[in-house]
Amino acid sequence: KTNNEKLPDINEVKGIIERYYIPTKISEENLTIIENMLKNLIKDKQEKSNFGQYLKSLKEFYQSL
Repeated sequence: KTNNEKLPDINEVKGIIERYYIPTKISEENLTIIENMLKNLIKDKQEKSNFGQYLKSLKEFYQSL
């Protein structure tokens, strides 16, 4: 997405992931924990905090896989 030619292309990344057995999914249990933490931050009006933004990004990332 960055169009940075120094970064490996998608096929190289897939090869690295497979070669080193890097997990690409998150367990449903862990995703539920992230969602609950984010709900609590929203309830406390802290969703725009650094931690809230981090959790939101993490949730969106894993849901996009």
